[in-house]
Amino acid sequence: MMSFRAANILGAPAGSLVGSLAGYRAIYYVVVFGLILTGGVTVTRKEPLRFAFLALITCFLIAAALVPPGRLGITVFDLVMIALTIGLIGTRMFASSIAAVAFFPTKSLLIAWLLSIPSVAFSQYPVLSLLIFTLNCAVYAFFLFTLNELRREGGFERLVVDRIDFHGHRPLSRPYPAHESEFKE
Repeated sequence: MMSFRAANILGAPAGSLVGSLAGYRAIYYVVVFGLILTGGVTVTRKEPLRFAFLALITCFLIAAALVPPGRLGITVFDLVMIALTIGLIGTRMFASSIAAVAFFPTKSLLIAWLLSIPSVAFSQYPVLSLLIFTLNCAVYAFFLFTLNELRREGGFERLVVDRIDFHGHRPLSRPYPAHESEFKE
């Protein structure tokens, strides 16, 4: 049986190819089907927000597809990250103080984000400013998820390279020794 990661790696280019051959409307059907499938699998996972983030990274090829209406310029990536931002805020609000992750590691960062709220409210084009502010929050959440993943042992490396020991050789994830003591003649 094919793993979910392999299905995404093979499915994203296939979806892009089918969409480019069948026209622009067909890619929306492929993307919507992929999002429904990924959302259904995400709910069953231990860490659903992390799984959705990793699935988004795997599906970068189709994440650039515009969501109708195309004149707004909102992509699948934007919508998924907005949903993950809402999920991150929700888990932060209902998490215990020990398990809570800091949104703003410094007070100066919090002040900068708080100062942007009046800029949106008093903008000449408040709807467009609110859209851009929301997308900035989504990108900030993307970087928070990225930093959280990099804190884990192995970071993104373990997602890309399998740690298989081929007949006593060094695993692919560490082709070079990390310390002098690992050099062996």
